[in-house]
Formats: sequence, C-alpha cells, structure tokens
Amino acid sequence: MRITRSLYETKFGTHHIREAGSGVTLVMLHQTADSSREFLKIIPALSQSYRVIAIDTLGYGDSGPSTTELNVEGYSHSKIALLNAMGIEDFFILGNHTGATLAVDLAYRIGKRARGVIANGLALWNGKEKNRLWELLYKPIEIAEDGSHLMEFWEKAKYSSELPKELIHRGCIDCLKADDFLAAYRAIFDYDLKPALAKLECPLLVVTGEYDPMNRYSDEIAKLTNFGSFCTVKDAKFHLADLHTDKYLNIIFDFLSKSLNKPCA
Repeated sequence: MRITRSLYETKFGTHHIREAGSGVTLVMLHQTADSSREFLKIIPALSQSYRVIAIDTLGYGDSGPSTTELNVEGYSHSKIALLNAMGIEDFFILGNHTGATLAVDLAYRIGKRARGVIANGLALWNGKEKNRLWELLYKPIEIAEDGSHLMEFWEKAKYSSELPKELIHRGCIDCLKADDFLAAYRAIFDYDLKPALAKLECPLLVVTGEYDPMNRYSDEIAKLTNFGSFCTVKDAKFHLADLHTDKYLNIIFDFLSKSLNKPCA
C-alpha cells in the first residue's frame, strides 16, 4: 500500500501528513520531538483495513510552525481544524507518549466523533515529577561554533540503551528539524490530563511496554476512566512500532475490531 504525503493549510499553520488506505479512519500522533516517520513500519499493515493518517504536530517533522505558541488545547484544535479540512467526521486515534496525552485531549474535545483511543505510554506526572524531568531532560540546546551541539541532540535522541543507532539517528534528525523541539513538552507539562480522562466518552486502551516507566500510572488511570482497558507488552520498553512491530499491530487490530461497533456513551 502506497503512503502518500500532503500539506494542509489551516489558521493554525501548515500540517504535513502521511496517509494510506481507505475505510474507517485511524489518526496517529507521534511522540515529541519525533515525527510521523515513527509509524512507517505499521502504516502498511494497518492501511490494508483502515484509512491511516499520521500527522506531524505543528512545529515538528515536515509541518510548519504554529502561528502562535500552542498549549495542549491549542494542539487539539489545530488537529480538529486539519481533520475538518479533510472532511473527516469520526475516527480512531493512536498516540505515542506525549502523543498519547494529545490523543486523549483530542478525543475529549471532539466527543462522539472519537470512536476510540489507543494511548501508548500515557503519563500522569505530578508537579514534582514534571519539575524533575524538566530540569534533567528538557534543556534548550544552543548552537555552537564548532558544531558540538549536534552531539547534544544525538544524546537527547539516545534516551534508552535499547535503541539501535538507526532510531537514534532518526530521532536526532527530527529534533534538529523541529521549529522548537521543547514546545510540545512545555504544553504537556503545563497540562492536567485527569479531567479529560474522567470525561472521555469512548473506549480507551492504554498500552505500555513492560519496562516503560509510564507503566506505574496504569492503576491511577484506571480509576479515572469508565472506558479504559490496559495492555502490557512483555520485554518491551519504548518504540513499540519499530521494535515490537508484530505484537503492537496485533494489539491495535484487536482493539479497533472490538471497538468498531461500540457506541460512545
């Protein structure tokens, strides 16, 4: 199945998407500071049964910068504007890590247009955890005369010992391409996910790798939503689409097929 690439103009900025297949729509939201390229290994299989649309968040990948600094609500409205421009009424949403938070918020804001959400690595950081992570991981990188800043981007992309050099290289390039690679992090860290989870009206599947630190939030998430189910991928940590492709695809297909005929509340 051929993957096409398109640009769509909205009042929020220029969106770049990757698209393949036909039928019921599955929207994919990448983690920060990656791009829709992180889904390239699973789009071909999914597009045999669904219309798959992988969106580069504004300011990342090949999307243009946003017309203004966006919070999480703003990111959701930018994607709603894009999907409206494409004439898409209802759809499933899959999000990875920061993209998982954006997926839940998007589903919350569109109500019954959301047919279901798959959230991989969903986090419920408290204020103390957010501050600690920001200090450790999310520091601006200044351009250096000798190019040494490029190694800082490499090290940022090399956030887990399990990652092969090809994924680190891809992540490094996506970081370098980002208009402001910290923008979505700032939005996520200023956001309280709990109200959206509590008011979600469609099925939610929270997926985490067995060794993903986000696994520790599963019990808390379960208490906040009436529609949630949970799945742990054994022997996995990050990058399920790239490193645990078949297991991840089986989980996605199972959730989509079971949710197709489930009405929202």
